[in-house]
Amino acid sequence: MMQYFKTILNMNLTLTVLILIVSTLCSLAFYSKWMNKWEGIIQHPKSEYDYIIVGAGTTGCVLASRLSSESHASVLLIEAGGVPNWLSSVPLAAPLLQGSQSESDWAYRTLPQKHSSWGLKDQVSAWPRGRGLGGSGQINYMVHSLGHPNDFKHWEENGAKGWGLSSMQAYLEKLEGTCMPTTRGIKNGICHKTTEKVTITREAVTGVELDSGVRITARQEVVLSAGSINTPQILLRSGIGPRQHLDSLGIPVVSDLPVGMNLHDHMNMPLYVSIDAPYSVTIDKIKSVQQIWDYFFHGKGLFATTAVLASATLVPDAGLILFGLGSADEKILKDIANYKSDTFQGLFPLSHNSSQEGFVLLATCLTPQSRGRLWLNVSHLEGPPIIEPNYLSHSHDIPCMIKAINLAEKLVRTKAFQKLGAQLHLPVLSECRNLIPDVRDLLYLECIIRTAAVTAYHPGGTCKMGSLQDNSTVVDNLLRVHGVQGLRVMDASILPTPLSGHPNSVLIAMADRASSFILNTP
Repeated sequence: MMQYFKTILNMNLTLTVLILIVSTLCSLAFYSKWMNKWEGIIQHPKSEYDYIIVGAGTTGCVLASRLSSESHASVLLIEAGGVPNWLSSVPLAAPLLQGSQSESDWAYRTLPQKHSSWGLKDQVSAWPRGRGLGGSGQINYMVHSLGHPNDFKHWEENGAKGWGLSSMQAYLEKLEGTCMPTTRGIKNGICHKTTEKVTITREAVTGVELDSGVRITARQEVVLSAGSINTPQILLRSGIGPRQHLDSLGIPVVSDLPVGMNLHDHMNMPLYVSIDAPYSVTIDKIKSVQQIWDYFFHGKGLFATTAVLASATLVPDAGLILFGLGSADEKILKDIANYKSDTFQGLFPLSHNSSQEGFVLLATCLTPQSRGRLWLNVSHLEGPPIIEPNYLSHSHDIPCMIKAINLAEKLVRTKAFQKLGAQLHLPVLSECRNLIPDVRDLLYLECIIRTAAVTAYHPGGTCKMGSLQDNSTVVDNLLRVHGVQGLRVMDASILPTPLSGHPNSVLIAMADRASSFILNTP
């Protein structure tokens, strides 16, 4: 048998790769067919359930697992997308799951930006958002972060009582070392339908209305976990949101709340660093028979990583991600971010070399102060909402981003990185052509940030959590929507301010805690 495999590996490279790919795709096709017959999925839900959860992303799955396993209640989890694409099981394939051609991505687009995105096509930022079981968790880069203690302290000081670190600590500790709860075997099933709105009678939510017109009743509560874009969209279509906006659309106002406001997001400024050592992901490597063999037959190698190798934080607000990508496919990465060709080539001057070793440092301001909003499209209420992140509009954010770039430059100059032959390639961008690339030139740094910084995939805040007396909030500290009975929100939209890091893990812990509220258990 071993001799047979050796013979195969000694064949023409192209033919070998083809054989491996075909055999792998056949296996995966069988896997996908099996997944589509997943036991928990139902096509025809019952007319009533105790709890209805909208959105089977990170938080929705946690809630559904807890509510169905720790009570005798009936639970329906509604998700607009399908089962995860088989590519979602390949960590390095995360970029392939993004974009308008992917069934796993809502593929949102922002309005043209005034203060940022100068190097993007039409100055529009691409906003990937996961669609299907797992939500954005199935298309992300699997970075684990618990934020900073000051994040929780700041929330509580500003009215989100009970969400300080002392209250969250037990849930964060429970999270680490455990797997995310699974939705497999929810006792009543997962329904693949799009939720248009919640149904309301006398200021009390009675259930949900699906895109097919079918209405399902919730005997206890409805929980919206559809994400920081879709959750406010559902609320607005249901008559919960700013009165002036709803009046302009002819939607009867149930509760006048600032839904869609307080939109925040992190931005990443990519900085390319070349090295002389063979430690990174390159195009040539991922095309090799050995890498394909190692992953699909042994579950190891480059395909088993997301290429995110490390992260660093300079308290309180500068962050770095080390993305171990030496060379990359321009078509894929350019389109994901919506970069113009000359912007991409200015950021990654060696991308044409398929064997180039190196990495990308993503410099991030962890505490951005800029705030945007989203609202319904007047001409197409059922379509995607209008998204205005308003990036880099606050005076705090540019100096904060520059601090992160300075941290990156200092890191590259350390002895450890210099031993690898590390060389930072400052972007040469047409929008900044009158400025000399220099990390000491604040005008140059501001220009490259406003031109080439892109979303870090962390939108949140559109249904802000806090005190009822705070007119900027949408839900109270038990996540109940103000002025409406029987409706809660649990997803990134409730975050009052950005977490100092990647929010996914913290959201798992928050959803775990939210289930305790709903079940009234300690």
